[in-house]
Amino acid sequence: MMAAFMMALVILSLSSCKKDDNTEPTQKASTVDNNSAYAERSFKDLGVITDKALSSGKEMMKSGLTFKRSENTCMTITLDLSSVPYILTIDFGTTNCLCDDGQYRRGKIIVSYSSFIGDSLTNISTTLDNYFVNDNQILGTRVVTYNGHNTAGHLNWDEVVNGSIILANNGGTITYQSAFNFEMIEGEATPLIVEDNVFSITGSSSGTTIFGQAFSNVITTALVYKMVCTYAVSGVIEITPAGEPVRVLDYGNGECDNLATVTVSGYTINLILP
Repeated sequence: MMAAFMMALVILSLSSCKKDDNTEPTQKASTVDNNSAYAERSFKDLGVITDKALSSGKEMMKSGLTFKRSENTCMTITLDLSSVPYILTIDFGTTNCLCDDGQYRRGKIIVSYSSFIGDSLTNISTTLDNYFVNDNQILGTRVVTYNGHNTAGHLNWDEVVNGSIILANNGGTITYQSAFNFEMIEGEATPLIVEDNVFSITGSSSGTTIFGQAFSNVITTALVYKMVCTYAVSGVIEITPAGEPVRVLDYGNGECDNLATVTVSGYTINLILP
């Protein structure tokens, strides 16, 4: 979602440049958005892998069994049900392995839980052991807590991330923290059909860039995602880099499209998301 910010910032900067303008503010702004987007994407990817492995692990029902989800991946999954908390290990090996999604991974994702996935107040804690993606080391924890149904009758869960990313080739370190609530507002009644699922996301994230600049992102109007759409169909995010103006990204009024607007310092640009 931060790619839209980067595009808009470049346009805004070019439209307001003078001959003697310094390009450093634009470079720093792009770094903030790029680092924030990369961290968000990395931990979202971690969640996707964990959720898929947990779903597969539930079906194993036999402690100590190791298997691969397909013959085209080096990822192996092992489930230990011998004691609580249960431990599910996702192992990519000790050397770089080309995965189905085109990313090179190595190391382990370790998931612990003590109750059936989805049960109210169930905690799923994810930690990392020498885990790398494209030689960038991902560090930290991800904790998901299932809350059952809220007052609106919707399933919801909290996700808290506290992590960092050490970029390859001495590229610097990004720190990242987030706390989001995910609410399933449509689709619960048809568990075998994912295409009708709709989710609402609220919360915030923060961190520092490779240059040490702090940033914070706040969802001021809940983001709504439909499984059949690539981007959020509505919602507003504010991103604030330390010492710089707030950027406001607005996904619109509910249409399944690639359109959004970004506003910085009173300038609003219509975006076509890539």
